[in-house]
Amino acid sequence: MRTSLILSALVALVVCWCVLPAPAAAQTPGTRAFQVAGTEAEHVSAFLRTLQTSVAVDNRYKVATLLTYPIEVWADGEHLVLRNQSDLIARYSRVFTPALKKAIAEARIETLTVDDQGVHIDAGRLCCKPQAGRPDAIRIVAINRPQ
Repeated sequence: MRTSLILSALVALVVCWCVLPAPAAAQTPGTRAFQVAGTEAEHVSAFLRTLQTSVAVDNRYKVATLLTYPIEVWADGEHLVLRNQSDLIARYSRVFTPALKKAIAEARIETLTVDDQGVHIDAGRLCCKPQAGRPDAIRIVAINRPQ
């Protein structure tokens, strides 16, 4: 069982690594917009790869480290406030629904929207931004109602 889980994780990592562009390739003129959110394209690309890989293999413990707390999330038709990583882990399947997982899997750096509030996946459903003074430490700061 453990061997198949590790193998699944490795396969997902390889698939995500092959599908997403390398940070250097992501340096297009449009990616300069990430500076508005206080970060850079290569940091966003690395964060997106980590998020996609972790969600693909349902590594709720790793995903829990990618959020800031407390955080307001939309789960099963209601707003919840998650106070810490344990709260997310306990409610993971309610928050990371198949639809949200699909949106994360399909996200590409070229399709993200960026403003001074952060970097947005799936038309703002997921809002991410760097921690204060650390443009490389991007975290999910909100999981909003689907549009």
